Amino acid sequence: MPNIIRTRRAFGTALALTISLAPLGACHDLLVEDPKGNVTTDSFYRTEGDAVAAIAAAYRPLSDGRLFGTDMKGALIIAADDARHGLNEETAAIIATETLTWDASTPRVTNPWFSWYDVITKTNLLLEKLPGIEMSEITRTRVTGEAKFLRALGYFYLVRLYGDVPLILTSADAIGQPARTPKEQVYAQIIKDTQEAEAALPASWDAANKGRAPKGAAQTLLAEVYLWRSSAEQKNEWQLAADAAKRVIDGGVFQLEPDYLNAFLPGSQNRREEIFAAQASSATNAPTIRTADILYPRELGQGGAGGFGAALPLPWAYDSSYAKGDYRRDVTYRTSGVTQQGKQVTFPPSVYKYRPSKWPGPQDVNWPIYRYAEVLLFEAEALNELGSTSQAVQYLNQVRARAR
Repeated sequence: MPNIIRTRRAFGTALALTISLAPLGACHDLLVEDPKGNVTTDSFYRTEGDAVAAIAAAYRPLSDGRLFGTDMKGALIIAADDARHGLNEETAAIIATETLTWDASTPRVTNPWFSWYDVITKTNLLLEKLPGIEMSEITRTRVTGEAKFLRALGYFYLVRLYGDVPLILTSADAIGQPARTPKEQVYAQIIKDTQEAEAALPASWDAANKGRAPKGAAQTLLAEVYLWRSSAEQKNEWQLAADAAKRVIDGGVFQLEPDYLNAFLPGSQNRREEIFAAQASSATNAPTIRTADILYPRELGQGGAGGFGAALPLPWAYDSSYAKGDYRRDVTYRTSGVTQQGKQVTFPPSVYKYRPSKWPGPQDVNWPIYRYAEVLLFEAEALNELGSTSQAVQYLNQVRARAR
């Protein structure tokens, strides 16, 4: 994740208890524990460094195997009929999402629930503790904005995946078995958190903090929330969506990479097109996002130049999604390759635009959650729905021109 994750503390490290020994005359003191080495919520949230470490911990689940690492990412790609697993797939949980035979025990169904609530629990606790932490007001404001953005992002995925979900905003709310909250109340909190995050977050971060959520991430999330509510929930919030996306465009911080492929390669990550991403760079100490594992074909070897082939594009996506001469198709897929043993093989089209610096090796390719290209399409969609088709086409054509 961001620089704060690069310098992350071992917050959850288990430390030994220290027991205070006393003279025999006070033998009851032998049973009194003095846990000087233990880190608790009361002893940890004291300094600015503690707050920075705590927000780092809230980012971390985005990069693990339950969310954008493999489970949720893979399940959504397959469930959307954009892809299917390879013919040699034997993992029941992956097969279940494609064949619609999943149930409440299927890991790819349950894991996103647990991981998003992990993010929410961490942000709730930090927001509760922030008022009592000695720190600069600039840092306090920014960390507050990050926490509210992450909490809103979590609830936005939860409400779309599961409908009514427990709205937990404090530690007390999490006690017992919280009831599900009507999704309209959840949306109201998402919008509130995102608007407050937009006001609190900086327009950009310095090089040492790249990867932390900037103001544009909150604005993009808000645009997507209004787009989703307008289409899926029939709320007619197209103007609000257009306004939020336009704020990103007018901010001038982000722009399209001249070469489409560069938006996905390690060398361009956390730069001008990538607004917010699940971090995967080995340099950040973030969990390895197993992008190559899930996308690369098994024909190249699972432990070598290939992967598990768990998300192969369906023929319609490969054959019908691109106009003739669209550069994106040329660099997104491949149909042949060389195994680690030097054998040339062919295979069904597989996604190849996510290319680590070295493979086999650390999969140091971020998984983009929001790119500037999406903002342009958000704006185009909203304007078109509002009847401003000529304006919408101008934004759409920026994306198409970049695709040649």
